[in-house]
Amino acid sequence: MSILLSNLKSQGHVEWDKWYNQELLSLCEFYVEIKFCKKIKNQIEQFEEFALAVEKVYQHKEQMLDAVIQHSPGLRDYLIIHSVFDADAAQNGDWFIQKMLKILQPTEEDIKRINTKPFVPQELLDKLAIFDPEPIGLIVEPIRIEYGLYKRGGPIIIIDTDWEKLSNTNIPKFLDQFKPIDADTGLDDFESLGIPF
Repeated sequence: MSILLSNLKSQGHVEWDKWYNQELLSLCEFYVEIKFCKKIKNQIEQFEEFALAVEKVYQHKEQMLDAVIQHSPGLRDYLIIHSVFDADAAQNGDWFIQKMLKILQPTEEDIKRINTKPFVPQELLDKLAIFDPEPIGLIVEPIRIEYGLYKRGGPIIIIDTDWEKLSNTNIPKFLDQFKPIDADTGLDDFESLGIPF
């Protein structure tokens, strides 16, 4: 950012076709769009405003992260259930991992609440009462969430564990355990059903 600003101020040439300059330009536009910084016609002043906004976000990054997770009902519970951290994350993790560890550290109350709250709203259960449904316990989505600013694909990686199971499965052997089903209805044509073909 500082190189881009100094090039703009000295009337030097800014290579907008370079990926890092394009990235800064798109981030600046994004900050303007979400109203983190004002839209200014003068490009030098725009990037100075953008640099101040980036610094402000950096200074308040942990409070912002905390606010997002605490503001969304159920999000923290969901992240507690599905999040996975490296064994040494508390000592060697970056600030983002360490902050997520603190936010998602479950208390005894969290554990009781998560395990006892009904996963189906009562009003929906009342509507389905004629079918006499039975609760089948805690169902957890096949999702694993990993964190790390400097990991490949970071900072938040969501992994569908069903795909991992499939990749480790010998498909022909898996299919061989099932008995083939005769799906032939004996129907030679659809005309007898009144379907013209």
